[in-house]
Amino acid sequence: MGVAHLPERGVVAVRGADAVPFLQGLVSNDVAGLGPGEARFAALLSPQGKALFAFMLFADGEDVLIDCAAHDLQDLARRLAIYRLR
Repeated sequence: MGVAHLPERGVVAVRGADAVPFLQGLVSNDVAGLGPGEARFAALLSPQGKALFAFMLFADGEDVLIDCAAHDLQDLARRLAIYRLR
């Protein structure tokens, strides 16, 4: 299978055993039911319910890859970092 370069898209990786539980409570779709090689559309919503970011979720072992528009990449990563426990 070939590889396509899509400069208008970017990927954020959420890694580790807690990736799925972390995202399960944050995004609009079921992350826990995401199977290997499966993709799902989801969104990150504001507390008022407005869509902030729309993206595709991909399961990659324990990791979850988030495919979003390249211009949203840094803002999405920053927003997810707000919810991360240190």
